[in-house]
Amino acid sequence: MKHWYVAALLVVLLGGCQSTSKKAEPRYIDALVAKDGSVVSVAQLGQAIKDNDYVKALSRYRAQTERSDDVKKRYRELWLAYGETSYLSELGQFREDFTAEYAKLERDNISCDSLDWQRYQVALFFSLDFNSKAQACYESVGNTQQAQYYGDTVAFILTGLFAVSDGRSPYSALEVPSYIDADAIVTLTGYEVVDSFIDLGADGAGLYYVFILNDPSSNEQFWLYFDYERYLHRLAELDYPFGWMTNTFIDDYVVPFAKTSTSFKIALSRELILNNRVDEAIEQLLEAAAQGSVIANYRLAEICRFRQNTLLRDDECFDFYLRSAEQGLAEGLTAMAQMLHQGTEVARDMASFEQLMQAAQVKLPTGGAWFDVAQQAKKSNDDASFEYAIKRAADEGSLHAQYHNRLKQLRLTAKEDEQLAQKLLLQLNEQVNNSDEVVKTLYAELLLSMEYLDTAYIAELLLSAADSGHPDSNRLLGDMYANGIHFTKDDNKAKQYYGMAAVKYDLTAQYKLALLYNKTNRQLAASWFRMCRFKSGYDCFYRMAIAAKDGFIKGMGMAQAIGFLQVLEQQKHGLGMATLAEIYDEEGKSYSDKAKAFELTVEALALNVPWAYYRMCRYYAQGSVDPYIPMSVKKATENCKIASEQGIDAATELLKSL
Repeated sequence: MKHWYVAALLVVLLGGCQSTSKKAEPRYIDALVAKDGSVVSVAQLGQAIKDNDYVKALSRYRAQTERSDDVKKRYRELWLAYGETSYLSELGQFREDFTAEYAKLERDNISCDSLDWQRYQVALFFSLDFNSKAQACYESVGNTQQAQYYGDTVAFILTGLFAVSDGRSPYSALEVPSYIDADAIVTLTGYEVVDSFIDLGADGAGLYYVFILNDPSSNEQFWLYFDYERYLHRLAELDYPFGWMTNTFIDDYVVPFAKTSTSFKIALSRELILNNRVDEAIEQLLEAAAQGSVIANYRLAEICRFRQNTLLRDDECFDFYLRSAEQGLAEGLTAMAQMLHQGTEVARDMASFEQLMQAAQVKLPTGGAWFDVAQQAKKSNDDASFEYAIKRAADEGSLHAQYHNRLKQLRLTAKEDEQLAQKLLLQLNEQVNNSDEVVKTLYAELLLSMEYLDTAYIAELLLSAADSGHPDSNRLLGDMYANGIHFTKDDNKAKQYYGMAAVKYDLTAQYKLALLYNKTNRQLAASWFRMCRFKSGYDCFYRMAIAAKDGFIKGMGMAQAIGFLQVLEQQKHGLGMATLAEIYDEEGKSYSDKAKAFELTVEALALNVPWAYYRMCRYYAQGSVDPYIPMSVKKATENCKIASEQGIDAATELLKSL
């Protein structure tokens, strides 16, 4: 049975209404106060305050006669305020009401200015469709002042949206209220659509509406990402971005829509691959390809070529690339070119290779076609083709390729020739300064690992890259604040930057943010630990077990904590084993098991876990009957010293009494 918010999504995505609720009306704080003056509910009052904050921010925007200054800041302020309101969660209802009223006007040939535009103005402020229709209406009746207002609003939305993000990657995806708004934006830009689909982030968290577009003015092909996570969370009544702590969005959203939507089959195939259900993913992609999906053909080719023992035959790989290329995908051209150049999976054909490269170079940035070929060669472990292609890409002006080559040279010479290494660093500095956020972040990370003395330069690189939303740069800035590198040590600033990376589903940032919150807000820490479980090694999983044990995860307690720790035991996670031993050592519990506790302590000791040394110190200090361990001050002291030296304060205290 579908959850209620799936029905609401149908309103937005498919244009149909499955709700019987009354027409949506704007609400203010006084609407939530009973006649006797009492508050209806604390939750409603809190929501009303958020709604009112947004209305006030909108009023400030309207009151400004000059709207060209600092568009990015004001757009961001309005958008974030809107994301907290009930207007966003009821967007589908507002949109449906407006669409029905507007259709009635057209059907009955009634003047459009008879529609109460102001009733929808607050809820649909970020809707280009609504604002464009309002502008056209007021122009048609000669009301230039109102037409100007709505025209300015359209310009403000487009300018502000692209000032905040460029949309060229998942981390810089354009945040929109719904996918309908993404369609409207693409239509207004005038770009040619090669394909569009719904996709998951690389680790299965985050849902994006992706367009592959051609720019008619330059022939360049690029991908444009849209994100409407805030709306999705509001519909599901989940705190943003913690909806991905469970499979809620997959089970109740992606899976149902994939039954009828080609776009959603792409997202579902990604989820199936992440769960090693490759043949099921292939079936979804084959269905999508049969329905005209360009990206489905390309991903089928990638699975066919780089995964073993699937439903696909080896001789189908090239054909899938060919189909995607025939449908206009630049990556299909470069993948075919690399196969023809390599000559192992298909017959080597240099004439066709050159033709494909010429076709791809028209669609991709300078040096981009050769850089794509290099990446394909890397995936197929063809080192010779990779080196050749990366050199060609650098020669033709690819900044990423040039950075790769200089970096390789630096690594080869750094240990042998310090003078040459310093010269290369200066050359790299100049090159990186003119590069994009990806190169700046990679270089800054390298300099941090080298303990480069000019930390101000590293900070400058990362701040520049972070402005684009790059999660790695935000995480590294968090590291610098957390460890007092260049900046004064500041946990709050570290949280700020870790947080910006964490909401972009950077697993390491989620883990580090959880560690910081673990000092002050254990409940919030538990949520972040759950977000990164299984995907940041097993450290997040361990912290989640501790949070469950301490009662900081709703619906979880000691039983779940023991289950998590038993998984860690199987993975030979030393700290998890030592903690499980501590739990089994408790007296008079249903889960008490002294023999198992000692066994786990010995195993953790073999892994040099500090807490295991402390446990052995206790065993020898007190002696034990079951299991039998004779008391030994000497052995207790030896183990406590090791634990103390590795930062176990309890061991330091115990040493004083030995």
